[in-house]
Amino acid sequence: MLERAPIDFNTPVYNNEAFSDPKNHPKDLEASERYNMPISLASPVFLKPPKPGAGINTSIRKLLPLQKHYYQVLLRSLSEDAANYTPKRARRAIEKAALSWIYVGLEDGLMSSFPGHTGFPQNFDPRERPWYTLAKGKRGPMWGAPHADIGGMGLTLSCATSLYDARNRFLGVAGIDVTFDYIIEELLEITDLAGVEGAESFLLDKEGHIVVRSSKKGKKVSGSSGRELRMPKFMLPEVVQAVDALESSYVEVQRDGKKQTAVYNRMHSLGWYFVVLGQPEELLAKFR
Repeated sequence: MLERAPIDFNTPVYNNEAFSDPKNHPKDLEASERYNMPISLASPVFLKPPKPGAGINTSIRKLLPLQKHYYQVLLRSLSEDAANYTPKRARRAIEKAALSWIYVGLEDGLMSSFPGHTGFPQNFDPRERPWYTLAKGKRGPMWGAPHADIGGMGLTLSCATSLYDARNRFLGVAGIDVTFDYIIEELLEITDLAGVEGAESFLLDKEGHIVVRSSKKGKKVSGSSGRELRMPKFMLPEVVQAVDALESSYVEVQRDGKKQTAVYNRMHSLGWYFVVLGQPEELLAKFR
């Protein structure tokens, strides 16, 4: 018979050290193949800044009610019905969820991250992370800040947004992570281009930098520093100029002694570009 008992979110507050303590870690802590470490779906991890202020415990109490919402958001990134899965089915489902991490960092330095896990370096401060500085003080979701996942999941892309109170005072930043492999599999890989030599697809930001490219699928990153990655400009200046002009079209060029075609289309919701690059004869043969 399937386990039907709901996940118990009425758990103590666990910090980074507690998740690695066999006597004090969350009861549901189990190994995950996707995350390469044990994770908890009932308890996020709470991280205090190196020098916490007097009001840090008040901040913890404010973030505690988010535990159930973290769980639902993570599963709903797979499907709307997934939030109602049994605990065992939910644990299997997150291996394929669109999101990998959900987190909130506050201006006082407190951070809550889900699923709950250990592995954060000493003196970790969310206010210094790329996703925090990306969105701080701005309005609306901000995509960017590609980085090496601190948990060892490879290359990751963040989306973050600033949080404000009723008086419009800045509180902190909430964010989500999506792995490059998921983006490539769901957005960049084109079945019709499978096996076409030299064909590749890209996501470019508003300045024409390569955010993700399909050839990076399965790319491993040495260590788990969480460092921000340098984003190079797209290799064709003609496409970079078109991005700057907000154009969608195609261009044919000579590159490395071969004729190549780049088809580029602006994604209006993000202001980013989807680009397919390859030899014109092969591309046309696939898309006729």
